[in-house]
Amino acid sequence: MRPFDSQESWLHGYSLSGVAGIAADVEARVGPLAKMNFLVGRNNHGKSTLMRAASQWTSTRSGGAHTGVRRTLVPIKRDALIQMLRSCSVRTQEEQASRLSSLLPLQDGWLGAWVQRSNASNTSGVVEQNNLTRHLKSALSVENYSVQLHGGVAAHAAANFVNIPAFRQMRQAAGGGDRADLASGEGLVAELSRWQHPRGPHTPAYAEAKQRWSRLQDFLRDVLEDPDAELEVAEATDLHVRLAQAGSMLHIDSLGDGIKQVVMIAAACIYYDDHLVLLEEPEIHLHAGLQRKLMRFLSDHTSSQYIIATHSAHVLDLPGARIFHVTHDGTSSRVAPAVRASDVQQVCVDLGYMASDLLQSNYTIWVEGPSDRVYWSRWLQLVDPQLKEGVHFTIMSYGGYLIDSVHLRDEPDPATEDLVQLLKLGRQCVVIADSDKTSGEDPLRPTLVRLMDEALRPGSGQVIVCDWVRTVENLVPRELFRRAVIARHPVAGPRLKTFEMSGPFDAPFEGLTKGSYSKVGIAKEVANSLTAADMDDQLATVAGDLAAKIRLANGLPEVA
Repeated sequence: MRPFDSQESWLHGYSLSGVAGIAADVEARVGPLAKMNFLVGRNNHGKSTLMRAASQWTSTRSGGAHTGVRRTLVPIKRDALIQMLRSCSVRTQEEQASRLSSLLPLQDGWLGAWVQRSNASNTSGVVEQNNLTRHLKSALSVENYSVQLHGGVAAHAAANFVNIPAFRQMRQAAGGGDRADLASGEGLVAELSRWQHPRGPHTPAYAEAKQRWSRLQDFLRDVLEDPDAELEVAEATDLHVRLAQAGSMLHIDSLGDGIKQVVMIAAACIYYDDHLVLLEEPEIHLHAGLQRKLMRFLSDHTSSQYIIATHSAHVLDLPGARIFHVTHDGTSSRVAPAVRASDVQQVCVDLGYMASDLLQSNYTIWVEGPSDRVYWSRWLQLVDPQLKEGVHFTIMSYGGYLIDSVHLRDEPDPATEDLVQLLKLGRQCVVIADSDKTSGEDPLRPTLVRLMDEALRPGSGQVIVCDWVRTVENLVPRELFRRAVIARHPVAGPRLKTFEMSGPFDAPFEGLTKGSYSKVGIAKEVANSLTAADMDDQLATVAGDLAAKIRLANGLPEVA
């Protein structure tokens, strides 16, 4: 998350009223904003109106009235506000908290104020100090104060903006000139030729062009998962692409419209870096995988802020993105942030998606109980910090010996017709089970043997049994585990077996009386202390392989 106290221009939120489909008595608020923001909803509900209106909150905009503008979200340091309140004799923490409760909580140490902006023709997107003062007087119920907010207000308007329309087409500039409008695709190939073959070596413009060309090539290789993919501009008029599957250079017109679209959008966003980018329907001609890869590229490899109007649910799981559900109640467009999982689910329903279309979670991990979930979540975090539970994978509990009631077969079979078919709950999945062995020579339970056999079939799930230990707790270094038990249960904990007395197939809680300890509480205590160095080689390999499968299921690149 970008820090609010940086000097970069940034739009944190804005609102409209009385324009297009938004009634005069309705204030449609879009915020707080992140780097990647999606306006999602049905056709003709106001997404495009709200997206394009964001251009009115740029500090360089000039000329013409700001139609329908109401407020902008201004981040203010909490400490600066408290100093202001103290200067008004609002000194107790309770009263300060009460006064500040009218503002919006943002990042740690910052609060957001929705501040009215005047509609004068010469007004930029930046809220003037007198507007801010007037709003805070009302919101905080204060009159006279001696402390000003100098240095306590973050930048709250973008410096520049560009609108990338839904209709994008590679074409020559009008009249054959050099003018380029990369947002719509006009003059794109000629501009790319200047990137590939810039003039004036040893100049900043030359270095910038080369850097842009390199970034576009890297993007193409990433999204197509082809390390040898290559772009080439011939005669400044023809764009060629080399793909491994083709084996030779092809004119871009010989490829699908999806390749053209991602190249146009990526080139425009590289060219207009450090802008507020208003992007309309980027999903046109793109399958779900290309949509996700394009969004990840924009998020990770450009410096712009994005407001994107879309009908696609495939981009809504982008980490860190903000989703705003745009609806129309028959009278006015309305906006609601989709914060909870249930909100996002309602967005998907509004877009016409059903659970059978979305195929549930991208990857499901089935574990025995809640303590197993804590351990495996932490181990995956240690081997691959980029993977996020709830975004890239879900951990579900099947409840110990209830594993006997499930199967991983894809086709009907009389032997399993009375069992639960896990693949219907998520086709990309793994079942993780304790071996429950009391020695290294013990055989695995018949259920585990059956599931491991079913997992060998094409299209099935995976099974993980760490058969070199008895249970998940035996995978934790014994001394670390014992410290966690004692920290969680100071009275009962010291009775736990010591490191010297315990082996990998011993009962991990031996010495403790049943009911005197919490497995989940201990697991959380252990997880807070676990580091990658606490994972033995076998566990690290298993967790790494699992992380690789989760990446594959989410269309993420392999970790080098």
